Amino acid sequence: MDSETTKFTAHRLLFDADDIRMSYMYLRIEDNIPFHEAQADQLFMIVSGEGWVCGEEENKIPLTAGKAAFWEKGALHAAGTDSQMTVLCVEGKHLNTENMPILKNAVTGY
Repeated sequence: MDSETTKFTAHRLLFDADDIRMSYMYLRIEDNIPFHEAQADQLFMIVSGEGWVCGEEENKIPLTAGKAAFWEKGALHAAGTDSQMTVLCVEGKHLNTENMPILKNAVTGY
């Protein structure tokens, strides 16, 4: 990712605990996470603020606090905000509605 075009902050909260990683991210005004491939199944949940997510079709889907997006391993995706947002990101193998009930309400169609 190009540090000249994005300035978001990310901190790992949990790393490789039974193949699960958890991160906290903060995106400032007009910040974004450029297109990249999901390295594992990924839940991207907005904790505060608002922003957007998109898949390779580049259709931006707006999300607000309490809403989440989900990408399967290998999916090309991006995210950003015009204002600001705080995100909790959980990545791992075989994330599904049985082990993460919140996925029942996550945005998956991009």
